[in-house]
Amino acid sequence: MRLPYLILICFLGSLLFWGTGCDIAPPAPGNPDGDVYRPFVSSSRTSSGIDLEWGWLESGGNQQPQGQPASEFRILLGKAYTDSLETIEILSGDQFQYRLQGLEKGVPYKLQIESWVSDSNARKSPTISFVYQDIESKEILPLSEQTDMRLGSWGSSSGYICFETGDSLQPSIGLAKWEDEAIQIIGSGQDPSLNSLKDFVAYETPLDSSAGALINAIQTIDVDNPLVSESILGGDSHYQQPTWSSDGEWMAYLFKGNDGHWGIYEYNPEDGALPQKITSGESQASFIEESAIARPTWSADRQFVAFEQFAEKEGVEQIHWRRDIFMAFRTNGELFPFVSSPWDDYAPSYSQSGSKIAFISNRSGKAEIWLKDTNSRMETQLTGSPEYPVSNKYNKLSWSFDDQYILYTFQKENGQTGLCSVKVAN
Repeated sequence: MRLPYLILICFLGSLLFWGTGCDIAPPAPGNPDGDVYRPFVSSSRTSSGIDLEWGWLESGGNQQPQGQPASEFRILLGKAYTDSLETIEILSGDQFQYRLQGLEKGVPYKLQIESWVSDSNARKSPTISFVYQDIESKEILPLSEQTDMRLGSWGSSSGYICFETGDSLQPSIGLAKWEDEAIQIIGSGQDPSLNSLKDFVAYETPLDSSAGALINAIQTIDVDNPLVSESILGGDSHYQQPTWSSDGEWMAYLFKGNDGHWGIYEYNPEDGALPQKITSGESQASFIEESAIARPTWSADRQFVAFEQFAEKEGVEQIHWRRDIFMAFRTNGELFPFVSSPWDDYAPSYSQSGSKIAFISNRSGKAEIWLKDTNSRMETQLTGSPEYPVSNKYNKLSWSFDDQYILYTFQKENGQTGLCSVKVAN
């Protein structure tokens, strides 16, 4: 007697299953893998609003501009602290750009794009968050648009700037003065740091290659006598991203030991003492091939080192981990977060006075330079220039000796890189 009931239950279950399956939206036209439209948000340097652009997000994570048209797109917007999103605009299916206007300054928003293929078939983009800032026009000065320059470091009042240039696989260290476009190549290496008091350059140089992984050392070059160089740190390990303290005496750098773990160390090239470990961070991003901590920068009193570190954001999958900015006490390595948000915050750089930290963040929708006051903790957006966009790849910032300008790498759509300074004080 139980068999007929069992057959009936299975039959009704199959109807329920297939009925539910019919409500699942099939892949959109031209998108056989069932990928979604994802908006790309960029900020305007004027008060006109936020520019949106969207396209296919492929299953491998590659972003394709535009894509196959839909019947219509709907833009859903809401404030980040609310649960609901409201449709603010319905666009035809061949439109892939839109400008948001009337946004409140400094308010965090969340946004979503719905692509409607038919009346019963909608696919939603991932929800993105951003903060709108009414960016005033800032004085931005390019050093040169004729030379491929990146990862610049500002020196003392003598006006020297050092930078990486040439082929990224075999880079060179260049030297120039801001008022003079004449470039002097002083060595082979990458990611230089110019001592702000002594005009002394520290930089990475590959010594060997093993299984495709470069082994780096840190060398120094006297700017006044570039033919003389000295290897101060080296060996069968990785040394990266040297940075000088504001008094010009100490260097912080990344070190990867034989155990495969990265740490931040300090070293005084003149006192002869052994390097000392400051911190190794607490990142669990073991899937990241490069160092999970990066870009150490000294406070003015040399009591703290700030740096970026990968951290898993709430509600974000592992492959979308973001970076936060932490500080470590120099004496005991104790960590505390300094810039922590749902966005990607990275490349910190202490001002010479120690009153501010500049960093790069995508919270406005793309990579821009932000400032955070170390006392008030106030955060403000500094850049927003479409002409000289902040590079997301060559992420290094450097303050001028008087804290009036910040040096950064711009990168245009054609891949061209160069160095710009942006004025901090009006």
